[in-house]
Amino acid sequence: MDKTFFVHIGAHKTGTSAIQHALGQLNELEDNGGFYYWELFPFWPRGIDKPTNERFIENIHYLKEPNIIASYEGFCGDLFSAYSDVETLANNLRLVTQGVNTRIILYTRNQSDLWNAMCAQHVMEGGTMTPSDFKKKEIFPKSFNWLKVLNAYVDRFGAGNIDFVDYDVHKEDIFTPFCNIVGIPKKVKEAIRVERVNEPIPKEALEFLRFCNDGFEYKDDLRYFLQEKYSGKKLGERKRKVFIDKGVYANWVKKEDLKSMTPVQFGL
Repeated sequence: MDKTFFVHIGAHKTGTSAIQHALGQLNELEDNGGFYYWELFPFWPRGIDKPTNERFIENIHYLKEPNIIASYEGFCGDLFSAYSDVETLANNLRLVTQGVNTRIILYTRNQSDLWNAMCAQHVMEGGTMTPSDFKKKEIFPKSFNWLKVLNAYVDRFGAGNIDFVDYDVHKEDIFTPFCNIVGIPKKVKEAIRVERVNEPIPKEALEFLRFCNDGFEYKDDLRYFLQEKYSGKKLGERKRKVFIDKGVYANWVKKEDLKSMTPVQFGL
């Protein structure tokens, strides 16, 4: 089959959402350079169900573009079990894609920095654990190692079909190395808008959010409000009117004052 299938497998906290957001624009372009972003593909082989190679071949055959891209960080496995299931996922992916030229793209980052990023994500998603709580629960087992993921895919697809990107080197422009790997033409890349989807917030704001996650009714909206405030970007309407009605302008109190205040008293 004269097609190339590129599978971006993450990993977690390496700009995957931003890359996916950029790839999603490919299918909307009049001239996509012969590339198609297959958003639904990850739902087939990610679990332990019987892989469906016949269905894959049938579907990819009807896509007119010669270059097909899929992106799903779940193909690395479960981060909180140190990717213990990556062997199963890599094996299923290999069985599903048999007979098609398949290349794997893996972004990784510094492991110690990853722990901090995941702790921050826990709070951004509504969690209340402090960094010390996170560490005590041993969220990341000592067996965690990027080589586990890399070796699982090298064993099944061959080293020549694996492309590795260091997120820490390219984090200011994560889409360019991706385009270079898959061969997206310059004019197509220039037509794509690349944005950070999960905007970070300062440590003080993160602590403020963690405190408010415990019982504050509008914590999801608060997260978007803080992301907008510190990124300078409008992330969407959501329920921003709630904050205006309640006078939510995030005038910061000192960190040591947080424990003595209720969410309402934060000036939200």
